This record gives sequence, C-alpha cells and structure tokens, in this order.
Amino acid sequence: MKQSAAPAIRAVIAIGALAVVASGCSDDGDTATASITTATTVPVSVDPCEQFTAAMAGSEYTSPERHDGTSPTPELVCYFVHHDPNHSPSIHVVGKPYDAVVADKRLVEREHRTVAGRDVSIGDASEATNLCIISIDIPPGTLQIRVGYTPPAMGPLPGDITTIDQACAEAERVLDIITPVLPDHL
Repeated sequence: MKQSAAPAIRAVIAIGALAVVASGCSDDGDTATASITTATTVPVSVDPCEQFTAAMAGSEYTSPERHDGTSPTPELVCYFVHHDPNHSPSIHVVGKPYDAVVADKRLVEREHRTVAGRDVSIGDASEATNLCIISIDIPPGTLQIRVGYTPPAMGPLPGDITTIDQACAEAERVLDIITPVLPDHL
C-alpha cells in the first residue's frame, strides 16, 4: 500500500508558516523591532541533514531534504518523513540566539529542561501555527525541532498527528534520537 504524501505536504506548509515565529519578525511595521531582529542574527554553518541523517535513519525517519532560509534570520533546515504516525519533523539551525528565540510571545513554553548540559525549551506555537517546537541552546544560535499536527477540525488523514500533545511527544522522540550527536556549536 502506497503512503500518501499529503501529511508531509501539510506539515511543510505549516512549518513554512511558522517562519515568522522563528524569525521573530514583527508584522506591526515597527522599525525599532526590525532593527533589533536584524542585530540579533548570527551566522550558522552546521548542515542539519549532514549532522543528523544517520541518527534519524536508525529510527525510521527517511527522505532527508535540505532547505535554507535567509530572511530575516539565517536558517538551515532538514525535513524528514515518518509513517505511523504520519508526520514530517524538521530540524532547524537558526541564526538567532536562544534567549531571543524563546522570548517570542507567540511561542508558549510548555516545559524547560536541561539536556546534555544545554537549555531546552519545549514550546507550543499554536497561536501562530499548529506546531510543537523544541528549542535547544547551542551557541551562537538555536537548534530547533519542529513537528506539526492537523487538528480534527481540519480533516486529518488516518494516522496523522492531531494534537499538540502528540506533536510534542514526537518532537521529544526526535530530541532523544539526536541528543548523542548534538554539535558543540552551530
């Protein structure tokens, strides 16, 4: 039986919609906010596909695909595909300091913890889009794991993740998988 690509496509669309949250972009036209955002970006160079593909493949995550973004925050992204449950987690190397990322008011922290000596914030981005986002402090930027979900009112397919709790459980699973290979710096 062939798996549908629809869950992966919906997840990629949802992740793209969250670019505004991750970048800290302001939609109110406030130039002071824009200049602060620009001033807090940092260069990043770790390729998330190269860094994490082997670990992810060992846990049934397939089809790594690299995408990069530069506006307004530099970002290197690797998307993966998983079936049962159907979702497309992504790992983002974000060129913005951890404190600035987790301070975004559209990201509600569900839990803070330390993993492998690093600050980790598990956040709910439901106010902006249907994602659970785990942010990991790895200077000079932030490593993020993003997992989307399709609420029941949006007509999910059988096997789709449908709640923030399920999305965060899957994001935490990815965190457990990649923790042994976290880089020292981004």
